[in-house]
Amino acid sequence: MTHPNLDAMLKSLGDGWEGLDNIEARAADQAKAARAAALDKAQTFEACFSTRAGKEVLEWLIGFTIYRQAWRGATFDSLDKITGYGLFREGQNSIAWTILEALAVARGEQPPHGGD
Repeated sequence: MTHPNLDAMLKSLGDGWEGLDNIEARAADQAKAARAAALDKAQTFEACFSTRAGKEVLEWLIGFTIYRQAWRGATFDSLDKITGYGLFREGQNSIAWTILEALAVARGEQPPHGGD
């Protein structure tokens, strides 16, 4: 007898124990579908930001996020406040980096690594 949670997990695969036989093929199919969806979304970003207006907005966004100081230097604020601000700014930066990465993917280029 197997554990009930194991049976439920296997049943969620759709085929129960038989589903284990083709789990690698399923994972490959899911990864392929995820890559296709990501490329489709990246191409949407490319269409948006390849216009004159889109380029202006992206240039402003990069200047307002990535090129702006994320961590305050000498300050008399509490460590919690400094850390909170830094995390807030890094979150803003991650939006710009995500857009830049999507544009690189759509163009078949190596994505920038600033968002790591």
